[in-house]
Amino acid sequence: MRTLLTTMRGAASAALLLLVPGALHAQGTSPWVDAVNELQTQFTGPIARGLSLIAIVVGGLMFAFG
Repeated sequence: MRTLLTTMRGAASAALLLLVPGALHAQGTSPWVDAVNELQTQFTGPIARGLSLIAIVVGGLMFAFG
């Protein structure tokens, strides 16, 4: 009984040591991917659309009266 418990504890420890590092490594993200996602959010948000609309209107007025 004692050897079975020791064997099970060893097997559980080995499985934990083999599986946990892969799961922990998979959760990290690249700083480059985070930066690109942030830029994408900034360029496609409502403020960016509003500013682009204002730029188009100002450009049209400058073309018409300039």
